[in-house]
Amino acid sequence: MKRLRSRLAILGFLAFVSLLVWGPDLVWDWQDTRQLDVVVLDYTVPFENYREHAGAHWLLNHLKVQAPSGSEWSDRDYVGYHPDDREHPRRLSEVNLSGVDLVTITDVYGVYVDDLIEPQLQQAHNDYSEVIFGGLLEADAHALQEHVRRGGTVIAEFNTLAHPTSGAARRIVGDLLGVEWSGWVGRVFVDPHDEGDVPAWLPRNWAEQNDGAELPHEPSLVLVGEDGTLAIFSGPTVDDVLPRVRLTAEGEARFPDARSGKPMHYWFTLVRADQDSHVHAEYDMPDRPGLMTWLEAHDLKASPPVLTEHQNGRSWHMAAEFVDLDFAPGRFDRWGTITWRRWFPDDEVGISAPAYWGFYAPVTAQLIRELDAEHQAP
Repeated sequence: MKRLRSRLAILGFLAFVSLLVWGPDLVWDWQDTRQLDVVVLDYTVPFENYREHAGAHWLLNHLKVQAPSGSEWSDRDYVGYHPDDREHPRRLSEVNLSGVDLVTITDVYGVYVDDLIEPQLQQAHNDYSEVIFGGLLEADAHALQEHVRRGGTVIAEFNTLAHPTSGAARRIVGDLLGVEWSGWVGRVFVDPHDEGDVPAWLPRNWAEQNDGAELPHEPSLVLVGEDGTLAIFSGPTVDDVLPRVRLTAEGEARFPDARSGKPMHYWFTLVRADQDSHVHAEYDMPDRPGLMTWLEAHDLKASPPVLTEHQNGRSWHMAAEFVDLDFAPGRFDRWGTITWRRWFPDDEVGISAPAYWGFYAPVTAQLIRELDAEHQAP
């Protein structure tokens, strides 16, 4: 009897370990494919690494959203500039959006002449250069407008309204999203003198605007105006200059799986929300001398919007570059991955990981699940 109990205990332990190892895979396999029609828009793909929409594709695959072709989303399943067919970029205005449930805009900054000097190096241009393809045109803006009018949803990220989108397209899309771009973008640089990370125009512009002064040597929050004007706020450590994504009370109720306090290391935009827009998340700006005065002088709130909702939930704007991943997100075919990563982030995987796992992934996953439920409703 004692031997039998021992064997049963061993079998029970092995079954428990097997459940931990293979259970998430089986649960994911058993889930149905979501029959949503999704268009991913990315105009910024100079190289075949496809990193500017990598985070969006990972999430769509994880949520088992049907792919345009095949069983899963491939790197090439998007509308925009394709490095393997540079002569035939495709704009949103050329796509039939009838029946499309969701358009997700990951990046429209574009492809530039200097990107293609040595494309095999997969190194984006480091200085001002002529745009080859990029920015939303007025026809794209009208296509988005009509898409939402028909009941479709749009999730627009980071630089949808910034350069090179301009003029009528910026006004139309801004009205659609319920936000106004202030003309400023920002980013934290751990080392402002790292030539491999810092754009070549940054020290040049700073010197021209400050009597030949060199950039600070401390970690810095750099704000860049559309005309190249710079405002820099430095601190002794990176934590002293980092904006952090904080959910509002409305956002906490709307997105219970998202987490506040996630740092934003990469590019973000400073926007103003319309009065009838719902602000679900804001930036906690760092406590640096002069920063609050600067924000007030530029008619910006002390905590600028990050996530806004407009058009009764049909238009969403995320004022940050969340899906341009600088880390490998791992397998998408495991149930519970987002929850696991949210609670147990791996600080070694990359600077964008906390904001992606703690904020972008749970928020966007919830929106997609809600769209799926709406799609299935009789």
